[in-house]
Amino acid sequence: QTLIETEAPVQTEAPVQTEAPVQTEAPVQETADNGSSQGDSDTSSSAEQPAGESDTSSESGTEEQGSSEGGSEHESSSEPEASSETDTESGTGDEHTSESESAGETEKGSETEAISETGSEKESGTETVTETGSETETETETETETETETETETEPETEALPDETDPTDIGIWYSTWYAYTEPGSDSNRFDTWDAWNIDFTPLLPDGTFGYYDSADENIIRFHLEMLSEAQIDFIIMDQTNNIDVDGGYINERSLAVAKYIKQYNDTGARPVRYCSAIGGIQWSQDAKTIEDEAEKLWRRYCEQDYGGEQYHYYLDGKPLLIVYGDGAEEKWEKYEGDKTYAGKFTIRWADNNSRAGYFGWAYDKGPVWDGGVTVVMPGWHNRAGHTPVNRKYGQTYKKFWQTVLDAEYRPEIIIINSFNEYAERTAVFPAKSSDKTENGDKWYKDKNKTEDPYMYWEMTVSYIKQFKEMRKPLYEKQG
Repeated sequence: QTLIETEAPVQTEAPVQTEAPVQTEAPVQETADNGSSQGDSDTSSSAEQPAGESDTSSESGTEEQGSSEGGSEHESSSEPEASSETDTESGTGDEHTSESESAGETEKGSETEAISETGSEKESGTETVTETGSETETETETETETETETETETEPETEALPDETDPTDIGIWYSTWYAYTEPGSDSNRFDTWDAWNIDFTPLLPDGTFGYYDSADENIIRFHLEMLSEAQIDFIIMDQTNNIDVDGGYINERSLAVAKYIKQYNDTGARPVRYCSAIGGIQWSQDAKTIEDEAEKLWRRYCEQDYGGEQYHYYLDGKPLLIVYGDGAEEKWEKYEGDKTYAGKFTIRWADNNSRAGYFGWAYDKGPVWDGGVTVVMPGWHNRAGHTPVNRKYGQTYKKFWQTVLDAEYRPEIIIINSFNEYAERTAVFPAKSSDKTENGDKWYKDKNKTEDPYMYWEMTVSYIKQFKEMRKPLYEKQG
């Protein structure tokens, strides 16, 4: 608050010769009052989720090296500590040991008031004219009193938002492998939902819930609209099972998404860009695989009209490429072969070791904040024998996001795992579970086991909004 008063009274008195009374103006007072307040934003979710039973169900089908048919794509090489939550399903009921707690609640309020009081009294003699016959005598103009106050109206003092030219970018893992050309097929190339035993049915453009094909333009447009509205900046197309696995059906759908992103962004809508994640090195254990897959991506995407910076996400002046695989970064550093095409990308890494600065995957050891990139996720269960990260009534997602919101600085990038990876149970986009869904994977919003298919998407939108409104410096610009 700032109040400035400057009073400079000036009094001038001169001899007055007048035949008429002096007229004076009435004192004038002016006041200015400005005030502003900013409301709060709030996100809440319920108490701790029960642990899901480990499901080691086998997936049907066999394929070539790195085949994605009949199994989920990410294999964890590290065993997390056993979950302490217990949830016993029986005919008599469940026992929950956690208390309900609301999701991260952030209150932001600011009230600024600038008051400027001014008062000015001006008394000035009027010009008096005396007429006698044909003679007119003009009396001297007399200023009897002048009192001046400087009127100052101050601007409300509010903390500036982060520079819009240098925001934190928000990315999200995006699965492009959903085929649905032959419903009921036991091949993931034609019905991924059935072949992989995915028991979630996602939200469709018409408001119903059901299966879809990732190449469907209506689905792609619907997803881009939702992503744009949520202020998510780019998607990471998951091609970690090998670029051309299973006849290239995943890459075919990834290309369809990339092409439609060009069409969508060209309309002038808030842009959503794309990049890809590769992971053939998981099976080859040869760093040359990174170079080979990078060449395919460069030729198929970056050299095309949908590969420019307005469509493909760039980092540090190059297209971003994420390489998934435990130990992949170390193998690449030791690799002395050709790196021509990989060198055209900015390469970042992902694995299952909860490493700071990595772009995913399963952070089963809890949140890890990093000034370069921080990952948030609602849960994880790859159904391959590893201890799952239970959702706990939304508390797991809240814990990850609260790590971001409570940090002193903004990270350069936030990665959400994931938009629609229903196979490994990391999705946040609206979906309904089935009777086959493990209890720990269901989207319960309270300990009464009330399912809410929209809860994680609503939490995502709310947390992003809270983060965007925060007045914190970017990590690299600290101090």
